[in-house]
Amino acid sequence: MSRGSKSVHKYEYHAVSDDLLKRVKLLTAGGAAGCCAKSICAPLERCKLLSQTGMGRGLWQLLKICHTQEGVFGFWRGNGANCLRVFPNKAILLGCNDIYKTLVCKYFNIEDIPGKRLPGAWGFCTGAFAGMTAVLCTYPIDIVRTQKAGMINAEQHSIRQTAKNVRAQFGMRGLYRGCGTTLLGSIPYEGTKLGVYPVIKGMMPLDEDGRLGTRYKAMAGAISGVICSVPTYPGDTTRRNLQVMAPPRVWQDGSRSGLFWCSDLPLRYDTKSYSTLGQRQIC
Repeated sequence: MSRGSKSVHKYEYHAVSDDLLKRVKLLTAGGAAGCCAKSICAPLERCKLLSQTGMGRGLWQLLKICHTQEGVFGFWRGNGANCLRVFPNKAILLGCNDIYKTLVCKYFNIEDIPGKRLPGAWGFCTGAFAGMTAVLCTYPIDIVRTQKAGMINAEQHSIRQTAKNVRAQFGMRGLYRGCGTTLLGSIPYEGTKLGVYPVIKGMMPLDEDGRLGTRYKAMAGAISGVICSVPTYPGDTTRRNLQVMAPPRVWQDGSRSGLFWCSDLPLRYDTKSYSTLGQRQIC
C-alpha cells in the first residue's frame, strides 16, 4: 500500500471517529436534558398517569391526594425509572431515525435535503419505524415505571425488584404487556413528531447569523408535540391501564381481549369504581 493511500485511509478514519464522537456528545447532552426535563415535570406527569389509571379527576384533586397520602416525594415516584429509560430511548430513536433516513435515500433514490429533511411522507415513515424500534428496546423499563407511579400507596419496590415481580407472576410476557398498543401509538406519534418538526422548524425565522434560535427550536418542538399528542392520547390511556392492571380473565380466558377490555374502562366506570379496579396491581 502506498504512502498516499495510507494517508487517505487515516484521514477517513479520523473523519469517522470525529463524526461518531460528535453523535455521542449530542446523544449524551440530549439524554441529560431529557432527564432534567422529566424530573422538573415529574409532578405533572405523575398526576397525568394517576388520572389515566382512574385514581382521580382534575389536576388539583390529584395533587392533593398524592401529597396527602405519599408526601412531597410522592410526586417523583417512578422518576428514576423514567430517567433510566430516557437515555437508551432517545439514543435508539434518533440513531435509528438517521439510519432509516439513509436507507430511504439510498434505496428509493431520494435526494437528501440539506439539514437531513426528507419529504413529509418519508419523514413520517422513518420516524414511525424509529419510534417502534425504540419502544421494543426500552418497553420493560416503561412497564416498571408505570407500575411504580401508576397507583397511590402501592407497595414500594426497587426498579429491579419490580421487574422481577412482574416476570415472576406473568413471565417475560408481563414485561411487554400493552406493547402492541404502544407500538400502534408510536407509529402516528413518533412519525408525526419527527416528520412535522423539521417542517415547522423550516417555517421559523432565522437569526442574523443565519441560524435558528433556541427559542424558535423550542417553539417548533412544542407545536409538533401538541400536534402528535392530542390524537394519540386515547391510545396512551389504554396502554397505561394495560401496564398497571391485571384484569381478571384477560390472559387466562381468550374470550376477552386485554386491549379492548381496557380501552373502554373510563367509559364503563365512574372514578370511584374505576380506581377500585386499579387496585389489582401486578406488584
